[in-house]
Amino acid sequence: MKLLKFFVIALSVACAASAHAWPERPVRIIVPSAAGAAPDNMIRLIATRLATELGQPVIVENKVGAGGIVAKHAAELAKDDHTFLLTLTSTTTVAPLVFKAAADFNYLRDMQPVMTIGQSPFMIVAYPGNGTKSLGDLLQMARTQPGAIPVATPPLSSIAQLSITVLSQMSGAKFNVIPFSRSSDSLTAVSSGDAAFLVDAVSAVLPFVRGQRVRPIAVLAATKLPGLEEFSLANETVPGFEISAGFGLVAPKGVDRSILNAMFLATSNVLKNPGLVRQLRDMAIFVHPAGPDAYRATLLNEADLWEKVIRAANIVPQ
Repeated sequence: MKLLKFFVIALSVACAASAHAWPERPVRIIVPSAAGAAPDNMIRLIATRLATELGQPVIVENKVGAGGIVAKHAAELAKDDHTFLLTLTSTTTVAPLVFKAAADFNYLRDMQPVMTIGQSPFMIVAYPGNGTKSLGDLLQMARTQPGAIPVATPPLSSIAQLSITVLSQMSGAKFNVIPFSRSSDSLTAVSSGDAAFLVDAVSAVLPFVRGQRVRPIAVLAATKLPGLEEFSLANETVPGFEISAGFGLVAPKGVDRSILNAMFLATSNVLKNPGLVRQLRDMAIFVHPAGPDAYRATLLNEADLWEKVIRAANIVPQ
């Protein structure tokens, strides 16, 4: 009996030591966007401090293409408890609904949520020469000229483009949506007057706002955010009109819950750093770390929201 007790205690100590040993080698974070894009810049800032927190290098690896499909496959094939995938609302929720190649993707079935990192709201801006100063003005213009007002957005079926669909569904106003292949092209169109309005991420449009090349109309956030207090909220005119892009981390299936929690706690500690928070805020990314269960609930809510929007708009996967 004494020998059995000794064995059980020794096994418990060994398991605890094994759990505490993680990570035993470099941690890899796969990113579905290109180097230099906002999500990539964000995770690299986090990774630098996370390496110190974990005591191991954190390698950021870009796997671009097909609405996040390439990155997801890379993470799944790793089958490794030292590999994580950076998730974006556009890849986890929107891509499976608008791209045939991603139609069988289900991040909650195929991967394990680790945490929410934060979010970046969208913003409506206007060509300065059209006299529009508020979302109310924009809606009034659209109602007097149904389907005629040109609104620029990034690519077709992007969150920015779908946000105009949401605005139409909630307000009854109709627009002439003009999707561009790149955000920079859509910004050029609205700043030159080729388009009357634009919807895009705050991080993309804010330099043009600060440079007075476009006029701010409304931020699509739920509440006033630090650094954006001067701008009106869209929900003040259209209640409930709130759209942001979320960022998070997921892990391959089978990774032990203790490791998910360890990664969440380490990253959360990093996100408490005032300097990092300020850097991310300057990129219009607002940190809001939450653990595996909370992120699972977020992914479910986002999937429900965008599925309803896309079905109501009769958007067919391409």
